[in-house]
Order: sequence, then structure tokens, then C-alpha cells
Amino acid sequence: MRSPLPSPLLSALPSPLPNPLGMGGGGLNMACFNFTGSNYASISALSTNLLGGGGSFTVSCRVYPLSYDGTYRSPFGLYASGTNNVGLSIPRDASAQVVRLIGSVNGASATENTTIAATASTWAIYTLVWDQSALQLKIYKNGVLGHTKQLLGGFESVASTPLYVGALAGGTYRYNSKTADIRLYSAVVTPNHAVLATSESNLVAWYPYPNAAGNARDASGNGNHMTTTGGSLYSASGGPGLPWVTLP
Repeated sequence: MRSPLPSPLLSALPSPLPNPLGMGGGGLNMACFNFTGSNYASISALSTNLLGGGGSFTVSCRVYPLSYDGTYRSPFGLYASGTNNVGLSIPRDASAQVVRLIGSVNGASATENTTIAATASTWAIYTLVWDQSALQLKIYKNGVLGHTKQLLGGFESVASTPLYVGALAGGTYRYNSKTADIRLYSAVVTPNHAVLATSESNLVAWYPYPNAAGNARDASGNGNHMTTTGGSLYSASGGPGLPWVTLP
């Protein structure tokens, strides 16, 4: 696998990575995904079958949520079937600006509110972990565990795992704010590790920001490039500030 960030750069980065909001210098790229509530990206089958492979996985992304506007909205979702899906709604509603876990694991509902505050207009790192050995879904915000959902069984066997960015399955729950640095791993990855580790063998896909054409291209080297629906995803500014990466 091609290493998107050379190891000297990785070792030079502090752990955990400081909040980069407002950092415009130092050669950082301020581009990000700009979701309008109409556009999103999707891929019908990831190169690694996360939901149906019988193992653990991690999804990490940076999110800049807006206040609730009357519709549940999700920055990402994995969806293989009606009983095999998972995602987040950020925020959940106007009275409780919190993260909502959405999904189903082998027919058992995982949908419920959390107590994780979805602070509007502030960049934060949200990490969703499925731990197959413990049969638990865990949600972290900025590296802090905020919610655990215990389930009796793992995800059912399915042929492939579709991924949606800026929406849930079929373009529902379309997001209306900015995201960046979306990473998927085929293992339990701690949040600080998920921020920094972009050359690990268990990295399935990495979308740091869209290319100038407004598309989501996979920088992990695994070829999980996404199809864009509803218009360009590109914003040249307003992102959290990430190292420059050559997108394929």
C-alpha cells in the first residue's frame, strides 16, 4: 500500500493532534467537504467488506456541525441491508444538540440518542468504533469515549459494504455542513491513532478533502473512489487545516 504521509512527518506530529481550527499557515490545506443538504458521495462496495466481514472496524471524521434545522443529518453511513447498517446524526434535534447513533446490527436496533454534545460551528473529531470481540459500538468525540452500545450479535454476513459520505443509505439524512479527514479502518483503532495513522495496513479508505473537481478520491491507495451526486463537494476554505496530500 502506498503511504500517503511519510513516517518522518507522522513522527513529527504531536499526539494527540491539537485543534487546528484557524490554522491557515504552515503549508496546511484549508479545503474541506462542503455538504449543502443536496449533495453527497457514495461507493457501492468498499475494497474491504467492513460490515459483512465478521471483524471490527473504525470510522473517524472531522465534522463542523450546524444547528439542527428540522431534519436528522449524517456526515457518513455504512449500509449493507435494512438490518446491517450504522451511522451518526450530528446534531440530533433542537432541544438536545447531541449526537444520535443510527443503525441496526443483525436485526437488533442500535438507534438511540447519546449524551455527546454536538457543538455547532466548531470542528471536532467524531470516531465510531465497532468492537467485534466485545460486541460493542463506541462513539468518541475528540478522543474521549462518550457512548457505548452493547449488542448481542455481530453484523450479519453480506457480500459487500457500501459507504455514503454526506448522507446515509440511498442519499437519506443528507448533511448540510463541512467535514474533512474521513478515515475507515478494518480494526479497532483508538481515536488519537485514527488521527495520525494513515499508512497502517488496516487503513481501508481515506478522504482528507475533495479534489478541485469536487469529488471524493481515496488517498489510502486502495482505490475506493466515490461517485458524487447533487453537485460539487469542494470548498477551498473553512477546513480544519490538514497536511497537503496528492489525491489520485
